[in-house]
Amino acid sequence: GMTCNGGINNLGVIFQYDPTTTTFIKKIDFDSISHGSHPYGALMQANDGMFYGMTNSGGVNNKGIIFQYNATTNTIVKKLDFDVTLKGSNPYGSLMQASDGMLYGLTCQGGSAPNGYSNLGVLFQYNPTTSTYTKKFDFDMTNGSNPYGSLIQASDGMLYGMTAYGGPYTGPASNGVIFQYNPITAICIYKDYFGGHNLVFGGWPYGSLMQASDGVLYGLTSGDQANSNGSTLFKYNLSTSSAIAKISFNLPNGMGPQGSLMRASDGMLYGMTYTGGVYNSGVLFQYNPNTSAYLVKYEFDGLGNGGNPTGSLIQASDGMLYGRSEEHTSELQS
Repeated sequence: GMTCNGGINNLGVIFQYDPTTTTFIKKIDFDSISHGSHPYGALMQANDGMFYGMTNSGGVNNKGIIFQYNATTNTIVKKLDFDVTLKGSNPYGSLMQASDGMLYGLTCQGGSAPNGYSNLGVLFQYNPTTSTYTKKFDFDMTNGSNPYGSLIQASDGMLYGMTAYGGPYTGPASNGVIFQYNPITAICIYKDYFGGHNLVFGGWPYGSLMQASDGVLYGLTSGDQANSNGSTLFKYNLSTSSAIAKISFNLPNGMGPQGSLMRASDGMLYGMTYTGGVYNSGVLFQYNPNTSAYLVKYEFDGLGNGGNPTGSLIQASDGMLYGRSEEHTSELQS
């Protein structure tokens, strides 16, 4: 995994954690120019066995980089410098590998759309074999702007993602979109949008979508923290291209999720909220996609058991769920 800050240079680290021995080892210190700085996303392992990731800043242009990490040799190699207009800048999410073998990712800023909008983020393709970068789409406000999460490939072969802002709604609440990208035709279109008449199913998503066993996509919206609205768990139907809120978060059951949902081996969806709960430090929750039942499983207290998690959970080979909070690294189980 990675941290955004800390390490020798306070620019973040790559670390290794052994759940069997509970041993933590720092592997790499990010150093700004050659290795980038402040990664916000996660590492992913490509089919070549290498780990790939992005940093939000650092590199030659201080706009972030794409890097490759070899876990066997413990070496990191910068593969690309982001540069604002041509390649986008300041990614927050993670890379993913599609069925065509290419890596795809999003930058939160940079780019220049044909309709005159600029610095709203880009969708790009990276070939790990040839180290070739290709910008595929500039976000242009109508199709969303400023994506913070990552892409997923759904069962229909399309790539799906969300933006935190933008959309076709012309009022004051342009709160992001769900978009679809066709890797064959290189066409990107918005499928549904947050804000306006659709604020009922949320706004301002900062995580990523996931596909459950029922074939439906699920996601989280962070909402408007100032007014305590628009913070939801929603589902998106591929066949109808429409989203429906399933859970509206509130103070008792958690608020403001900033990560993504994951499906565990028990078929349930799990996630975390940034605030809310008994101590207003966030909760870990379970959602049953079959019955729409929502349960708070764990209350963060902001002290010994951590608080205000911004990321997502994973399930390791030992069956346990693991995550990180702003205060502590903890094993989370129920």
